[in-house]
Amino acid sequence: YHNRLASFVDWPLEWEANQDKPTPETFARAGFFFHPSPPNLPDNVVCPCCKIFLDTWDPNDDPMREHKLRSPMCEFV
Repeated sequence: YHNRLASFVDWPLEWEANQDKPTPETFARAGFFFHPSPPNLPDNVVCPCCKIFLDTWDPNDDPMREHKLRSPMCEFV
């Protein structure tokens, strides 16, 4: 968890204070490392278990739900 969380040091997304939003902690708990691919995918994340890359996050997205939905066979989820 701590290594995954540390990868989000330059996380580019800033949300409005009142939004229910994914945080670096939420992404790390869902198994993701921050893996930016500028300039087109500045919010790209990757799971080292299933190798899925996900990006274009919205404020109401749930990283664990998206991980399970898009990679249901991943050993992490």
